[in-house]
Amino acid sequence: FDVSKLRQGIIGVGNISASKRLKLRIQKGNDKYDYDLNNKGQMEYFPLQMGNGEYKVVIYENTSGTKYRTLESNSVSLNLENSNVVYLNSIQNVFWTSQSKAIQFGQAEGGKKKDASGKFDLFYQHMVSVYAYDYEKAKTVATGYNPNIDVMFNTKKGICYDYSSLLAALDRSNGIPTKLVKGYAAGVDGYHAWNEVFIDG
Repeated sequence: FDVSKLRQGIIGVGNISASKRLKLRIQKGNDKYDYDLNNKGQMEYFPLQMGNGEYKVVIYENTSGTKYRTLESNSVSLNLENSNVVYLNSIQNVFWTSQSKAIQFGQAEGGKKKDASGKFDLFYQHMVSVYAYDYEKAKTVATGYNPNIDVMFNTKKGICYDYSSLLAALDRSNGIPTKLVKGYAAGVDGYHAWNEVFIDG
């Protein structure tokens, strides 16, 4: 566990290589989020997005079928002055670096606008005018899939999860707190992904 970025509201998990499926659970009280780990020994970061307080972080290894055993656990305490800092980070499903072509585009274009609202409008218009929904990918996407923003940026197509990840990365890298939300919504067929964006309060 890498706890060096707790002030940013994230925790790192990595340096684990396993032949079996690994899961991460982040829990605060009765609320919890579960994630698939990449099993490649690489560090991945995850948000502590349930507010200040005590969190339990547990790594599980698949033993058979749907059964798991605890590999390692840790408890961390979060005490942020501004809870929105959690939504400015590069994390597992909104992963970006300064070398990313998408982020370089976002920095250049975002720099043309002075305020968050102007930057967001620019990114939103870019998303809806440039990218196409990939219906074939939607039919074949595998469990545990995480978006790659540069693939979406280069191919100009993706599923809702790709759209949400790319927009969140563009926003976050320009200082705009943005959530990637997954679930069900009225008027939408099936499991979906979308964004919530914090602008001007």
